[in-house]
Amino acid sequence: MYNFLCESCHPSYFQQSYFWMAGIEDDNWTNDVFREHAHTLLEPLILAGEKASLGLTQAIEHLTAVSKSIIVTSE
Repeated sequence: MYNFLCESCHPSYFQQSYFWMAGIEDDNWTNDVFREHAHTLLEPLILAGEKASLGLTQAIEHLTAVSKSIIVTSE
């Protein structure tokens, strides 16, 4: 029962179920409507992940530069 409730209570359950049932059974790889819908939902998530990754990279580079300058000035 817990597995069912976790799945069915998810906010995207009805959208995903609709598009799952709208295409050929168990085949949303060739369901263009589902593909377009999924891309619309997932693209902002991917962009946010890329932006976060870039921010972390920049922060690490900055911290590395700062720590090197601290080591140089303390010697």
